[in-house]
Amino acid sequence: MAATVHALRALKPQAGAALLLAMLTVALVAAVATQAFWQQWRGTETEAATRAHLQARWLLNGGLEWARVRLRQDALRGGADHLAEPWAVPIRNAPIGEVFAGAPGGAAMPAAIISLEIIDLQSRLNVLNLLEGPQLSPAWLAAFERLFATLGLPAAELRRFGENLRLAGLAGPDSGISPLPQHPAQLVNLGLAPATLKALLPFITVLPGRVPVNLNTASMPVLKAVLPDLMGAGAERLISLRGSQPLQSMAQANAGTPVEGMLSISSRFFEASVELDFGNYRMAEHALLQREGLDVRTLWHRRVAAAPR
Repeated sequence: MAATVHALRALKPQAGAALLLAMLTVALVAAVATQAFWQQWRGTETEAATRAHLQARWLLNGGLEWARVRLRQDALRGGADHLAEPWAVPIRNAPIGEVFAGAPGGAAMPAAIISLEIIDLQSRLNVLNLLEGPQLSPAWLAAFERLFATLGLPAAELRRFGENLRLAGLAGPDSGISPLPQHPAQLVNLGLAPATLKALLPFITVLPGRVPVNLNTASMPVLKAVLPDLMGAGAERLISLRGSQPLQSMAQANAGTPVEGMLSISSRFFEASVELDFGNYRMAEHALLQREGLDVRTLWHRRVAAAPR
């Protein structure tokens, strides 16, 4: 009897150790399983995010190609460029998830909403038109002065900006002077205050070389700037006229004798904008397109990086 009790007492520590070992084993297995599950989940999420990002980039590229095709089709039709043409009609918040129905992996693609727009940049005043050799162009400077006056912007700021632009046109790459701008956002480097630039953005652009203003697409402030003989009523009459029947010749504008190369009824430079709401991301891309005949090429493009909503 004593021997049996002694044996039982000896077994208790062994049983406790075995139980503890079993508990530790279960905990270790659970930790390993949890880690494996987390790694698998993380890999799946990373793969899904990468796939969505690549699909979004593909959609953005497709949107820009849509813009180029629209402009090529318009060139085939010929004639003046105006706001009643198909390229000028924007697409707003269009769902395109059904485009991928039946495509490999299409069922896993998040719903996409896309907006597409083409803007005629010759509806605006080109900042680089101000340059005329080593000096500023008197005709274009006067147009910018009228635009500043129409918008209630300080004339002194325009004078400072014009001089800085002139110096930038003369300066070399190592001069320490800000280079010529390639995009309107860079105009603050030449002396425009941010508030002034914000007010100007709907009416100005930065295009290579001397570019005329398209009377079929220009806004009223721009029309007043390039047509000094037009008062408010005259600009309204011109806008009303082109709304019912786009101008097919400069004579229809009844704009007097314009400065050579200042006015036009057709355009070569456009900005294509694509905005995409795609799953958990919002992305956008803007491109400057130059059309020469049927050739439409991209001069620059800016992509707004993907950002989770």
